[in-house]
Amino acid sequence: MFPPTYDDDDDDDEAFSVASDIGSEGGIGRAAKAGHKQPVEQPSPAPAVVQGGDDDFFQVSHVASIEVKKVASKPPTSVLHRNHSQPRKTDSSSGGSFPSTGSHEEEEEDEKMSSEQETPDSEIDDDSIDNSLAEDRNIIIDKSPYEADFDAEKGEKVFDEMKEVLLEDERGGPKPKAVELFGITNASCLIRVHSLIEKSGMVWGEEWVNGNFRGNMLGKIPADLLLLCLVPNRFVKADPILLSKLCRGTDLHNIVNMAIDEWDLERDYKVVHATTKNYSFTSKGRDCFKCAIFVARLYCCCKHSGVSTPSDRLMTKAKGCLSIMQNHLPKPKSSAKNKKATTKASEPISPPVSVPAAKDSASEKPQSGNKKRCRPQRSCKSPEQTLSTVPLTAKSSKKRRDDNDLDDDVKVVPVQSTASRSRRPIKTRSSSGADPSTRTMQQLISRFEEQYEEMGQRYHEMGNILEQMKEAAASSRERTEEEIRADLLEEVQRNILKSLPKK
Repeated sequence: MFPPTYDDDDDDDEAFSVASDIGSEGGIGRAAKAGHKQPVEQPSPAPAVVQGGDDDFFQVSHVASIEVKKVASKPPTSVLHRNHSQPRKTDSSSGGSFPSTGSHEEEEEDEKMSSEQETPDSEIDDDSIDNSLAEDRNIIIDKSPYEADFDAEKGEKVFDEMKEVLLEDERGGPKPKAVELFGITNASCLIRVHSLIEKSGMVWGEEWVNGNFRGNMLGKIPADLLLLCLVPNRFVKADPILLSKLCRGTDLHNIVNMAIDEWDLERDYKVVHATTKNYSFTSKGRDCFKCAIFVARLYCCCKHSGVSTPSDRLMTKAKGCLSIMQNHLPKPKSSAKNKKATTKASEPISPPVSVPAAKDSASEKPQSGNKKRCRPQRSCKSPEQTLSTVPLTAKSSKKRRDDNDLDDDVKVVPVQSTASRSRRPIKTRSSSGADPSTRTMQQLISRFEEQYEEMGQRYHEMGNILEQMKEAAASSRERTEEEIRADLLEEVQRNILKSLPKK
């Protein structure tokens, strides 16, 4: 062990000041008060307490211990600079603090000790990094946005402001912000609805859509405004059937689709965007319905608050909810729809065939052979349908039989073969020399005129018969009344005669 060494006069003053600051009642403190010079290697029987800065940061080092216990949370930078300005040497054997001798080696040791003292800063930085990572993990929604230990709406500015808007002011009326967003009438109604829903303790009521809240008829409220009045912490343990009724009653799929369109996410969530009716999830229905409710409430809050796009944090939560819904929705049956469309497209579609007009000539080239065949069939079918609707009489039936006998060579039956159809127009053309289509049209016109005249005559005859029936009914009615009167008179006379006393 080296003999004790002493510093110069200047160092003595500095050592005395340091010892008076950090000394205790015994040991180094008493030596400092007595004015004696302090040996370098003398151990300290009591722990040395270093007080640094106005922030009350303490470091306690015990004898024969090299561990430095941290009392405060974080040493301020001012304390570290102060320690640099007053360098100290810490001996590993004694653990005490001694004034510096001014040598280069001791300065290096002081810098090393100052770097060791700064280790709590790095530890605190690591803690802050861990907290930030945990906070980022809370943004990602793995199960649902409404759980017992997690609420996706908590701490979000859009939701907090909307909840504050829906509360009453001191006078029991709407706040100025609510009047600005919804108008005085709607704001008063929404505040009352929000209050009644909170007092009811219910998640959802089917009569709320019609404006019936606990017997109070407040009028029908739009679905996007009604969603804002619901209490989100009640979704945690809600039954999936009740959540399904909520989604069906508010047409939640339409609101979610509008949100996807507004945020330009239809490419990422095609299955969700393709839903055109109430959601039907394959599994985890409760969590998926909660996700749909969160996305719809977020869209409605942004819409009525005047926010075009939610923050990145909220958008991350919304995408997480949409991903959960996408994974548990059945894929749209596009294959069946495409198959039906393919079969319909493959079926032959026959275009409508018009009745041939008189301007058609034999020299005109037909565009296709099928059209040439259909024209005589249509022309022959039309008179048959017209004739079948006319009532038969003896004169008309006889005339019809005569006409049918005359026109047998002109008619073309659809069942006949192509050779027979091609053979008949040639015979007609050779015998009459006129166009068959023109001749058929003339015959139709003449038959129509004749039948029209016959129908006029028949209507006239029917009118005469109707008049005769009316006269006969009137005459029979008069005779019947006279007979009834006569019978009544006879009966009255008999009763009178019977009532007379007999002599």
